[in-house]
Amino acid sequence: MPRRRACDRETRRRTAAAEAVPATAVRGFVLEGVCAAHEFRVVSRDLAGERGSFEAEVVASHTGRPFLGLNRGSHAVIEAAILVSRLGLIPREEIERQFVELARLVEKTGGEPERCGFALLARRLAEWPG
Repeated sequence: MPRRRACDRETRRRTAAAEAVPATAVRGFVLEGVCAAHEFRVVSRDLAGERGSFEAEVVASHTGRPFLGLNRGSHAVIEAAILVSRLGLIPREEIERQFVELARLVEKTGGEPERCGFALLARRLAEWPG
């Protein structure tokens, strides 16, 4: 398991205080500072079977700052978040094994935001009772 790193106060503040503005076409919000956002309306749903499916139409689109890409550390955090979302579905040992590999990428190529995000996910994994 990766060693815990304290996230600096400013990184935690920026992450927790994402600003949002009212959406223009639907009831809801759009985060500020994103590269792009889409407001959508669900037009049909099918809840039969093990996995439901929804069809939606985009009713408004917003462009923000340019997307400059992700580094390997950012990708590792995304993969870790997907694994945490699968707790209870994938054997814990497999998730922990993958976390060790992902931690190496975060330490090697990630910055403070990636380390902070990964630490949050590692805590969630450690706290999972399953």
